[in-house]
Formats: sequence, structure tokens, C-alpha cells
Amino acid sequence: AKWDTDSFFGSVVDKEFRLSEDHSSTKPVIINSVNLSDRDGYIFEFKAQKYGGPSYRIMPVIRYRDQTTFAQFWLYDNAPTWCRDFRSPVVPPGWQWPMGTINVGANNICDEKWHDWKIVVKGADNTLYIDGKLIGSCQSFPELVGRNDLKVGLSTYDTFAAFDNVRIRKHPEIEVTSTVSSAEDKSVPDGS
Repeated sequence: AKWDTDSFFGSVVDKEFRLSEDHSSTKPVIINSVNLSDRDGYIFEFKAQKYGGPSYRIMPVIRYRDQTTFAQFWLYDNAPTWCRDFRSPVVPPGWQWPMGTINVGANNICDEKWHDWKIVVKGADNTLYIDGKLIGSCQSFPELVGRNDLKVGLSTYDTFAAFDNVRIRKHPEIEVTSTVSSAEDKSVPDGS
């Protein structure tokens, strides 16, 4: 119920969200349960796997305002990763390839294994990590920046993909990390 029910291309199988073929590329399935602000920033995380179809075009939607105005990262078959802002074709540069499309880096995951995606959106910046590795970043067009009404979602093109562990969270203002060195380890080997 948290997902946009206006799409006929999504289903749930074995507790995985699955998308089929290509129509979701221009009509993505959106998570309706949250509104996001890129002023504060947010993190969109999930696991994804291609399980059929001729291509590897998994296309998460990272900023969604409406069906004519959204931005998405997407894999391509020979392993580059693209980002594009999809805007109504009457608004240049439009969504058509290659206009409005930026190559953000090689992903090397065009296979049929599960991979962890993490997308950080903050201000105009969109940064992509896959399997803990930085792939690259880019900036969105002004129509999609400085908004409090953004959503995220998922789409595909010419492929069948499964998604799991979908999580959305606010971008932390301060991220605290700590490590324990061997000198700080106070445990006693015999358990006493």
C-alpha cells in the first residue's frame, strides 16, 4: 500500500518487489508514504538484482516531483552509470538520449547478482554508491532542486529486476563513527 498503485508493472514475489520490462522507465513506481526535502537531504538504499530480460537497465528514481519531472540513475549494458533528469519533451533538453544524460562512472555490476545501492541526495547533488564503492555524483536541474515535495521510486527498461530491503532516511547532519583499538579492548580472555 505504500507504493504507487497506478503502475501495472510491479508485483511482490517471495517478499521481493519486482518490476518487469520497460514501461516503468517513463512511468516509475513511486513510494507514496513519504515526502522528502533535498534541503535537509535524504538517503535512498535498496538491494537490486536483474533476473531476466535482454538488458541490465535498473533505474532508481532519486527525485520525483511528478510524471513529467523526475531524475534517475540508471545502469547501462556495458557498465557505465548514467544520471538524467526526465522533463516533459517540450522543455529542453528533455529526456531523450543523450540529451540531459550524464555519465557518472563505471559500475561493473551488469550481471545477475544482488547488489547494494545507496543514493545520497543533498541540495543539488546526487551521489551513488554500489556495494560500498563510490560510483560518482552529478547535479540535478533547477526544477528539481530546493524542494520539500520530492519522492523516490524504482523503474526498469528492457529488464526484469527484483528489489529488497528498500529504506529511506533523512541525511544525518553529523555522522558519528568510532573504532575500538586493541589497546582499548578491556575484555578479559577467561570471561571473568
